[in-house]
Amino acid sequence: MNHLKIYFSFLLLFTILFFTTGCQNNNSTIVQPNNSETQTRKALLGSDSPVTQTMLINGDMEDGTNGYWSGGNFTNNSYTFNYSNSESVSPSHSLNINASGASNSFAYWAQTFDAAAFVGKKISVTVSAKYQNIEGDGVMLVLRGDNTSQPQGSAEAFSSTQGKVVYTGTSDWKTIEVDMDPVPEGIKSLTVYMLISSNSGSVYFDNLNVTTAAASAPLTDLANGNIEKGSSYPDDWQFGSAKSSLFNFAWDTNQYLSANHSLKISSQNSSDQFAFWAQTIEANEFVGKKITLNVNIKAADLVGQGVYIAIRGDNTLIPTGSAEVFATTQGNEQISGTFDWKQFSVTMDNVPTDIKSLTFYLIYGSTTSGTVNFDDISLTKN
Repeated sequence: MNHLKIYFSFLLLFTILFFTTGCQNNNSTIVQPNNSETQTRKALLGSDSPVTQTMLINGDMEDGTNGYWSGGNFTNNSYTFNYSNSESVSPSHSLNINASGASNSFAYWAQTFDAAAFVGKKISVTVSAKYQNIEGDGVMLVLRGDNTSQPQGSAEAFSSTQGKVVYTGTSDWKTIEVDMDPVPEGIKSLTVYMLISSNSGSVYFDNLNVTTAAASAPLTDLANGNIEKGSSYPDDWQFGSAKSSLFNFAWDTNQYLSANHSLKISSQNSSDQFAFWAQTIEANEFVGKKITLNVNIKAADLVGQGVYIAIRGDNTLIPTGSAEVFATTQGNEQISGTFDWKQFSVTMDNVPTDIKSLTFYLIYGSTTSGTVNFDDISLTKN
């Protein structure tokens, strides 16, 4: 599973149109999706930019648009791009995009820089944004990596705030962040997109910064961790409850973080029962290690106990009786209400030497009602 690519809900299909048009401050060949198609797999595609910088430049936006290039839907005048002195964090300028009648389209300021200093490391990009009357998918920050000196075609590495945090409405200056952890081997260029997808409204960007850190522990994929394999139900995952009639279990194609599926549980009233999706694996490679279960969750109208995630360890190859070791978010973190995709984690600090199996639970608690979806599930080990 590729954890670094995310698909854009406002774009349609990988089929692309190439056309050349005048763009503010530069002439660009824009790689634009074909909006006449209805396929639901999507990608943000890039365009030509100035010569790749060795490092991000003009992050405070004080040197005009030096280093930046603008883009968007060039079939109409839906967006305008401005170098603004009316709004700023510091000292006196920002980059602005205004949207008017921009149906099913997007626009961005972007900069491409050399990836050599970042390969194998975690890169974090932050920008300050101020916006007004933003609708639709809203304001986003995107980082893409290519194995060429300029972005072209589909990215080899991709990370976005979309599907994780929604920036719509009106807000004073706030910091938006996107990470790529790690930047894969073979990536030659990185492009930052400060992006808007809204029918109307205005956004200002300032103080764009890049920082690096050591890469996190490597991801160890669970079987079918992206929930895409299966026929009627997803492979490698089991669901259950002592009273299954209280719950709706689904391999959901309507809600997902990436690709086309997620795991769903919903109930009108779970009473004193709980329900779960689960997967059991052999523990051999994890004995003596610290492990963390990472689960992306989306919730709608969850009230009551809510949901939680857990790791169970047994000295048998299948979970039997009471667990020898157990870790859970229950009692430590309340997961309820309504929210868009967000990652939650639970850690087992040390898998004991006698543990033969590990079971990973996605649990819908008792006395709960509402809907939850789980997607892009993985492990880290140290």
